[in-house]
Amino acid sequence: MSSSARFALVTAIVGAVVTLLVWWLTPGITVTVAANPAVVVALLTVAIALVGAVPGWWRALRQRHAGELEAQQAELAALADAREAAARNSVEQTLTAERARLLGRIDHELKNPVMATNLALDRLRGAEPGSAEAAEALEVIGTQSGRFAALLQSLRKITDIEHRELDLEGVDLAGMLRLVHDEALTRDAGAARQWTLALPQAPWPLPQVVGDHDLLYLAVHNLVDNAIKYTRPGDRIELRAAESAGGVTVEVADTGAGIPAGEVDGVWDELSRASTARGIAGQGLGLALVRSVVQRHGGRVALRSRVGEGTSASFWLPVPSPSPTPERT
Repeated sequence: MSSSARFALVTAIVGAVVTLLVWWLTPGITVTVAANPAVVVALLTVAIALVGAVPGWWRALRQRHAGELEAQQAELAALADAREAAARNSVEQTLTAERARLLGRIDHELKNPVMATNLALDRLRGAEPGSAEAAEALEVIGTQSGRFAALLQSLRKITDIEHRELDLEGVDLAGMLRLVHDEALTRDAGAARQWTLALPQAPWPLPQVVGDHDLLYLAVHNLVDNAIKYTRPGDRIELRAAESAGGVTVEVADTGAGIPAGEVDGVWDELSRASTARGIAGQGLGLALVRSVVQRHGGRVALRSRVGEGTSASFWLPVPSPSPTPERT
């Protein structure tokens, strides 16, 4: 509080005390403003003091509130900057870790083809032109070259899926599942499995989703292809779809080898394969493609598995809310 405001406040207190003394010292007299000049002086003193004190007090109060507000704003700004920096660091650390894991998987995936190619080249250098040994070495080099090309194509496909513009339209997932199911039965490996296709019909069929038809077909095809690849002849594969939580869930379940519990979350990553998949040809990119497609459509993926019993891989996609129908009068 400023010195003028303090002086006015003290003057007001003194005036109030004087007024009380006048009233107390004249108990038997009816005191009026006109009859007692002392009361007039005291009241005027109080009024003048209040007029002088209130503006100063108000300015001091506003200055204090303004200072507190500025301090709070500075504190909030510092807190926001700290949180933004922490979030940025967290994202950078996550990206760095994912990049390191991906590079490690690429290194692991390429190690065997590179070694086999180098060995074949050594054999080719020491072999007689046109001999069986030279032909065998050339065949190995051609096979490994095909593996390189397939790996690069799959990685390029994931990048394309993550950045391409979606061609959105109404997609009939039930019809798509029927198509993939019928196509699987035309393959020798698919025909050797027992199939079940379960699609709801009552009280109404499966609703359509809005998405890119080609990408969603790729996701369903990869799930079915994985189920065929990691099962044996005679195993069962079930394709199921149902409405759930405002969307549609598509599930492909099998009675194959299964995945260890500690590896379930990691199989969605690029070039990641379960330990039970050793000896089976593959690059570990099928589920990564499925996850990329589903996430581009605002959905989510899930996987349940038990070693020796089988695996269930599924994804959920949102269904757009129907437009309200205008009521007829």
